[in-house]
Amino acid sequence: MGTWWTRRRRQRHLRHSITDFPARLPSSCPGIVFNARMSALLTGDVNALLCAPHERAAVIRSLLRHAAADVTQRCDPADLAAAHDACTLHLQNERTLPEYPDVFVSGSITLGLSTEDREAVRQLLARRRAQGIDDTVEVQRARHLRHILSDPSIAVPWWLDPQRKALNVTPSPDQLKTVLASLAEATSTIRSLTPLTDVPVEDQLLELLRSFVSSFPHEHQKRMLMTLMALGFEKAGRPNMAASVEQLMENQYPARASTASSSSTSSHDDNELERDNERNSQSNGRL
Repeated sequence: MGTWWTRRRRQRHLRHSITDFPARLPSSCPGIVFNARMSALLTGDVNALLCAPHERAAVIRSLLRHAAADVTQRCDPADLAAAHDACTLHLQNERTLPEYPDVFVSGSITLGLSTEDREAVRQLLARRRAQGIDDTVEVQRARHLRHILSDPSIAVPWWLDPQRKALNVTPSPDQLKTVLASLAEATSTIRSLTPLTDVPVEDQLLELLRSFVSSFPHEHQKRMLMTLMALGFEKAGRPNMAASVEQLMENQYPARASTASSSSTSSHDDNELERDNERNSQSNGRL
């Protein structure tokens, strides 16, 4: 009887020692820790642990704390729910004790934060938010500057305007040539360093189209290209854009006077031919 009661007392003591015990677990942010309550679940030959329940309970608690710490040290304290789920899934896996391979240990956990750590997390989130806004603004400013310097037609007035305002004078032709040479070198360097993934597809297509049109120096060639572009817009169901291209073509590359005169001459000849045909048909009717 005494042996049975002794075993029961040791079982209760072991179960009590490994149920709802505290733990302080590290997080991914130095100085902020998780406050946890953990419990162990034993399966297998549990009676082998009853010979020394105090020591075995300490080993079990240490095993579960280390297992949980392996997960929490990679968890963000600002996302407490995600850290809790990750620890729960990790502790559900059974582990064996070093000296008792027939005893299997799994665990459960409840994570929380102290009042001081919650305040630290609040300050951390506020600083992250402010830093994120500053970084976004800085990236946008850098991208805008890169866009300006990658196009000489934009870079020159961008540079001249503040210089004119600061000096209240217009740069001389020699100064302007020096500036244009420097900006041309800068734009070439920036274009070579800009990844294509950072350039919108529309801008890449515009650059290709600009290079293609520039490869045809003569006016009649450009008129031909613009005519083909207008036809393409018509086929794509964009008549307004086709009309804009045709208007641009007439404004930039108007048809020569000789062409107009030749067309008027040919139309005049056609009219004379029609009149001759009418006279012949009338004379044939009289006969």
